[in-house]
Amino acid sequence: MLSYRTDVIRGLFEQAEHVCMPDSALRSAAASSLRDWWWREGADDLPRKERFDVLDHFNAAPDLFLVEVLSHGEFRTRLIGENAKAHVETGRLGAILRWNDPQSHRQVLWRYYQRVIAERRPMTCTGDVHYAATKSRLYEGLDCPLSADGIHVTHIIGLLTVF
Repeated sequence: MLSYRTDVIRGLFEQAEHVCMPDSALRSAAASSLRDWWWREGADDLPRKERFDVLDHFNAAPDLFLVEVLSHGEFRTRLIGENAKAHVETGRLGAILRWNDPQSHRQVLWRYYQRVIAERRPMTCTGDVHYAATKSRLYEGLDCPLSADGIHVTHIIGLLTVF
């Protein structure tokens, strides 16, 4: 799938996306910790948003972001850590993401978030990012659905690591 991180790279690139199971291999220790937390908390259903405490993931805080699922299939980024902000659109905080966004890379992100909701499981995305004036760098993302009521996906807690 084409990435949505187009404003910090030269051109578009592909990323691999997979459901992240409890034993899925992850490169980032922070992503592994978030994955383990999600599967512990979600043993019977979706983890509750209020059960996520950033202090339990303090070392990952600069790489974390929180997306709110809005009505009509829209999304809004509610929180974005400093490292994650440096690797994605800086204007994404508070912006509404819609299926028909005029920017095609945001349409790709919208489809990816829809997949996280449909799967009701953490998703990983990996690929190579090509920043201007630097070599290609591997990135790994982890996006975990959360719920306010234990049934409906109301938020997505994500983590982005660039190696």
